[in-house]
Amino acid sequence: MQNLIIFVLLGVLAGCQNVDSSSTAYVANYPIRPYAIDKEDAAAIEIAVRNELKDPLSAILGEARATIDGKNVVHVCGMVNARNSFGGYTGFVLYQGILATNVYNKRVFAVIGMGGSPGDIPSQSIAIMCKRNGIN
Repeated sequence: MQNLIIFVLLGVLAGCQNVDSSSTAYVANYPIRPYAIDKEDAAAIEIAVRNELKDPLSAILGEARATIDGKNVVHVCGMVNARNSFGGYTGFVLYQGILATNVYNKRVFAVIGMGGSPGDIPSQSIAIMCKRNGIN
């Protein structure tokens, strides 16, 4: 049992690495670069983000920014404002997701996360992930 614990701890430590402090962002050791969102991408993002909301028709989408990494994964972060259960707008919150092409050769967007109140843990986590993907 003690050997198993040591083995697991060594495995965890082997996964640790220093973060590169240079201006080039990296995802899984692949450099990332800006990605221009076209109309088809924007439509896919809008559909997916609206589907995550309580009142999809009230959504006001702000600017979305994207990067593409060395494995051709397109990371997207943007802002959305929508009405809550009480009918009032919540204020813009950050969302994050990935753009891809499905088996029908159609652009789709998967929402990974959506923030809540400014400064809460989900919002902070999404902001960190966006920054790690080169989106400020």
